[in-house]
Amino acid sequence: MSILTFSLAALTLIFVVCALLLPSLLRPSRATQEKSAVNLDILREQLAELASERAAGRLTESALIEAQTELKRRILEESASPAAQVAAPFAPSPKTAIALTLLLVVSSVALYGALGQPLALLPEIQNAQRADAAKDSMSAEELRVAVERITAHLEKNPEDTKGWIMLARAYKILERPADAAAAYARIEEKIDGDADLLADYAEMLAMSSETRMQGKPQALAEQALKLNPQHAHALFLAGMAALEAGKKQEAAAYWEKLLPMVEPGSELRRILSDNIRKFRAAPGDGK
Repeated sequence: MSILTFSLAALTLIFVVCALLLPSLLRPSRATQEKSAVNLDILREQLAELASERAAGRLTESALIEAQTELKRRILEESASPAAQVAAPFAPSPKTAIALTLLLVVSSVALYGALGQPLALLPEIQNAQRADAAKDSMSAEELRVAVERITAHLEKNPEDTKGWIMLARAYKILERPADAAAAYARIEEKIDGDADLLADYAEMLAMSSETRMQGKPQALAEQALKLNPQHAHALFLAGMAALEAGKKQEAAAYWEKLLPMVEPGSELRRILSDNIRKFRAAPGDGK
């Protein structure tokens, strides 16, 4: 779906909602209408009682005329407006109705901007996300264009965490680990609770560092395992860190946990199995 198609569809839905809401907001409520009818009945009864009061001699002629004039005025007002006088505090206001409708539109757009993924509407990003699972689905040129557009977006919106994640993943597909690691570094504090992103960050750092998994990459992998002890990517990276440090038994322990998650018959499973067997057969290394 293109940005234009999505925008038109969203605006259409908003206008439909507004068309449904406005008549209800502007129409006097049934309770208000019923209350107005009751008020009219009471006023008419009071008008009839005045004549009885005058006939009984409890009202002077001038008092009768004055009271009748006031009651007739109130009856006219009540008849002219179903939401007059007594019901006024509860009567619908056109200004209020329009303000509420505008608030709905503005808040919907703002909420999507804050919580949604506007960048995900870009054709390049949709392809890039699919390419994360199938690398050949997108050309290097398309990815380059996607990176340029995401970078331009982030220059104006540097707090967009999702944008930095998309940029890091695009760099990973382009085999630019240093750039991917730099993108993750911009949002390090915001991804410290996501095992997937921490493991990915650790891998990109390791691929762009002379010390490989030692230091921060290892710490990130261990942090991911604290969040999810069965995280396959983090288990593999932690095993690599142990192996690079010469701790073969520790590497074997990590990969033994990983092995059941690896596809049977795959090359990775064969390599892991061979290494585990060799490491376990040489416990004398003390590592």
